[in-house]
Amino acid sequence: IFWCFRCGLVFMFIIYGVFIALMIGSRVENTEAAKRPDTTGAFTTQKVCAFDTSSPWDDFQTYENKMEAHLANKQVAHCGECGTCSNPHDIVRYVETRKTIAVESKSCGSNVFLGWMLGSLRGCLEDKIAFTPGCTQCWVDNMQSTATYCISTCMRTMFSGLMTNNNVPGVGEASWMNQCFFCDEKISGPEFVRCSGVARRRLG
Repeated sequence: IFWCFRCGLVFMFIIYGVFIALMIGSRVENTEAAKRPDTTGAFTTQKVCAFDTSSPWDDFQTYENKMEAHLANKQVAHCGECGTCSNPHDIVRYVETRKTIAVESKSCGSNVFLGWMLGSLRGCLEDKIAFTPGCTQCWVDNMQSTATYCISTCMRTMFSGLMTNNNVPGVGEASWMNQCFFCDEKISGPEFVRCSGVARRRLG
């Protein structure tokens, strides 16, 4: 009984230590995220990515605004500059999975947070979402970045049951903006948007 008590006590101290470490790590990560520039501009820019409807598989091109694209007889695919995911296949997959992509990518993202190999993450994304290899790599890089710079925040958010709650001050009605998403948005988001070009908010 004595040894069981000691083991239980040690276990409780370990859990408590992990909890404290997550709290401290989360505070540091959120402080750094709050310092990063606002990301709204990436989704409200006048620039657009457009394509030739007569040859949609040709490379998409970035134009300064919708008018410039229309004058070039191009169809706007999404707002913002083109990226690796700016192609017919990946845009169709974004639209087809718009109601499930968040859940699917989060389930695949657990591979990174649980320390699994990146190959498993890539395979999971390819299997569940089926983006092109280049677009998939943008997602892998984004998730790896979030796992590196937001791991304490996201684990605390997940374990505390706040994953679906708006617990970030100043985001108004953006109920999806919990601390984990906020950290990802501010720290990993800008590079992800530059890489992919396409994002759900850029598609409208």
